[in-house]
Amino acid sequence: MKTNHNQTLLAAALAAALTLATTLLAQEVPASGHKTATAKPATDLGKTEASPEDPWRFDFDIIGWGPSVSGSIGVGGHQANTDVGLDTILGDLKGIAMLGFELRKEKFGFYAQPNWISLEANGNVGPLSAKDDLKIWLVDAAGFYQLGKWGQEKPVTLDALLGLRYWNVSDELTLKGPEGVINYHNSDSTYLIDPIIGLRSQIYLTRKFSLSLQGDVGGFDVSDHSSQLTWQALGTLGYDFTRHFKLDVGYRALSTDSPDGKSLDLLLHGFFLALDFHW
Repeated sequence: MKTNHNQTLLAAALAAALTLATTLLAQEVPASGHKTATAKPATDLGKTEASPEDPWRFDFDIIGWGPSVSGSIGVGGHQANTDVGLDTILGDLKGIAMLGFELRKEKFGFYAQPNWISLEANGNVGPLSAKDDLKIWLVDAAGFYQLGKWGQEKPVTLDALLGLRYWNVSDELTLKGPEGVINYHNSDSTYLIDPIIGLRSQIYLTRKFSLSLQGDVGGFDVSDHSSQLTWQALGTLGYDFTRHFKLDVGYRALSTDSPDGKSLDLLLHGFFLALDFHW
């Protein structure tokens, strides 16, 4: 029993001596100048394993929007009601340009969407021939901030929007008699600059199909050149053909209700299509 007890004490002493020697050797190695593998600090490990920063992303859209137009527009102090369908607009169309641009970095970004439509309508008012030239500029520009992102490869996103909507509508009306003599000619233009706030979201239903929703409201009669109320609703279904090309198809409705004394109360609504190129 005594022998076994001594053996146990000897083994414990040897283990303690070995531990002490290992500790002293570890402390002396850096001073000797020999290179050894050392563990990286937690901060370095964090930097190594962290995902790379979100790069700049750019989107360019070629847009096709065929809205019907209803409401009223004033010319020379005279208010004219209008209710024009898409078939009539296509028949009177002289020119159209609709584009979209977006720049994003991490959670922040900016987009702009200029729309220009030129229409020319011809008709008769009794014995007089009439020609009406209508040009509409509609520009949306806003910054956005990502409120939420759920998922990795195809995440669900929710953005808050804050920006401006610019309307400029010019109308030129000419009436001519049987001999081509101009009996009446007048033109008028009006513009509105509206602050807007809104939300938008994108949800991937499959790896390639996505649903995008956007809505905003603004105006609030904040100045002499702001509407009492403007709003927009846009919903699209998208399909990713490639990593850098997507097609969106949906419906867009946009309205403005100008204050008293302004000749611009319009509702534009119709099918929406966008060819989206992104990098």
